[in-house]
Amino acid sequence: MSTRPESLPDDPELRRKIAQELGSGKDPHAVGLLASFLRDEDVDVRLAAVESLESLGAERRIDGTSELFYHPPQEECAMALTVALDDENGHIRWRAAKALGELASFGSLGSWHSRVVSELVRLLGDDNKHVAWAAADVLEVIGDSEAREKVRRFKQLRLKAGG
Repeated sequence: MSTRPESLPDDPELRRKIAQELGSGKDPHAVGLLASFLRDEDVDVRLAAVESLESLGAERRIDGTSELFYHPPQEECAMALTVALDDENGHIRWRAAKALGELASFGSLGSWHSRVVSELVRLLGDDNKHVAWAAADVLEVIGDSEAREKVRRFKQLRLKAGG
């Protein structure tokens, strides 16, 4: 069950705004606070934290003719997002899976790559079909050959079952 860390304001709208602001900055220390927001009792606060972790980990900046990538600890963002894959809310799990795919598309997940792949493979069995399909989509891009084979079997079974 989710809980609000005691040091944060009582107002969920204020906590949501704080989480959004943390995602729009460049402070790599924001990852720890955003990770605590993933345990918030309010689903909108948790969703804002997922979106902000994605933003921090995969932010692109355009500078004239060259693209510069800003990666506050991408591995830390991935680590925090794997926690959200266990959220009680299916939309949060779906969004976290998509965010991990986005992080992976911007660069390496480093030492967290195999853990992320493992967690996404686990989500292929999620009761929420949207979560399972999101995991499959991401695994097709970032998974190793074993994970992609599991995705192939998942798709065959789901298509036979009609969903």
